[in-house]
Amino acid sequence: ERLAGMDAALTRDPQSAVTSAYEEVRDFFHYADNYIDPLDRAAETLASELGEFGPDRLRRLIDYCAETHGIRVALIAPSIGETLVELDRASRTLWVNSHLDPSSQFFRIATALGGLEQATLLDDLLDAASFKAPEARPIARMGLANYFAGALHMPYGAFLKAAEAYRFDIEELA
Repeated sequence: ERLAGMDAALTRDPQSAVTSAYEEVRDFFHYADNYIDPLDRAAETLASELGEFGPDRLRRLIDYCAETHGIRVALIAPSIGETLVELDRASRTLWVNSHLDPSSQFFRIATALGGLEQATLLDDLLDAASFKAPEARPIARMGLANYFAGALHMPYGAFLKAAEAYRFDIEELA
């Protein structure tokens, strides 16, 4: 995505008013001040349902996927050079790289979950964005799914409580 953005920026005529899909998506998040309230609230709600932070939180997310959506999460070792995070809709299996650290596994699972569970909300947000470039919509969809995953992984409300409890000590929060 970064290379595509660089290519677009370098090959675009500086006199042109045409905006690339990546620029449209960047602007979408910029004008939202990088805060998408309905997605954030949905993630906060699910985060509270998953419960306290701890080593078993990843397991609770995996269980939630199975119980709520009938999706089995399989942690498997990828082939060399393969990043492997793939949803097989036919078998209802989400294949996730077992070599990723648990935090990254959580984020990848949450991204896929956001795309599924919040599909209607994502469509509404994308419709309201009225992107000009047709390529912007799938790019923004991925960005919004990642946003949901980030908000689920570290919900603002819970993070604020932890920050206050630790008196904003970054090392303790980590």
